[in-house]
Amino acid sequence: MNNQNSSLDAQRKRKSKSYETPDQQNERLSRDRERKHEKRTRLADNSGRKRQRQEQESNETRQDNRQDQISNRNELDTINRQQNNNIDLQRLGQPQSNTTTLDELDRIVLRQFRVKMDKLKFNLCPLCNESFPSITIVKGEC
Repeated sequence: MNNQNSSLDAQRKRKSKSYETPDQQNERLSRDRERKHEKRTRLADNSGRKRQRQEQESNETRQDNRQDQISNRNELDTINRQQNNNIDLQRLGQPQSNTTTLDELDRIVLRQFRVKMDKLKFNLCPLCNESFPSITIVKGEC
């Protein structure tokens, strides 16, 4: 139906153009030329503004990318320095600063803690659907 309306509009315009006098035709053509010229200048202005905006954004993104690259380089440099220091410490036979060694008493306490944690059983309450460590469930309720 939309196509039919557009074809009817086109037919109406063609018919009105066929009845135009030469003066009316010249006026219509000059109006069309002015409209086209205005549209072209408007589009050119918009594309110029768009180009300027893109250039400005690209400059900003370039600066941001440069700053990111510099910070990434600094981070990599520090990581490399730390790795080199760790390698040097290993070569010298010294323990690394970020590792800790446990003495025998601490190891025993840690082992006992793990054994007790392994013995814990979590019971699921069927009523509230929650699990509790070492709770006695009586008659299906916690």
